[in-house]
Amino acid sequence: MQDAELLQIMTASGPAGVGVVVLALLLKQWLGQVRADLVALRKQIEGVEKTLQAVNLQATSHQASTNTKLEELDRRVSALEKTGG
Repeated sequence: MQDAELLQIMTASGPAGVGVVVLALLLKQWLGQVRADLVALRKQIEGVEKTLQAVNLQATSHQASTNTKLEELDRRVSALEKTGG
């Protein structure tokens, strides 16, 4: 229902109708604010998701690098064990 329609109903009705229309307008305004809050929350959640993805990528990269270094150290220790006996 549009504001103009609500205004027309309000002018044609009695005091109870005016109260209902005012409540309807307040509810409409409140729901609009809730919708705006949800949109802002969705944007924040998307930002957190992107941050988590970046952190996970960095952690995976670090883990791969660490595994590579450990494998290299294991090869070196094995070579030293063979030669040093």
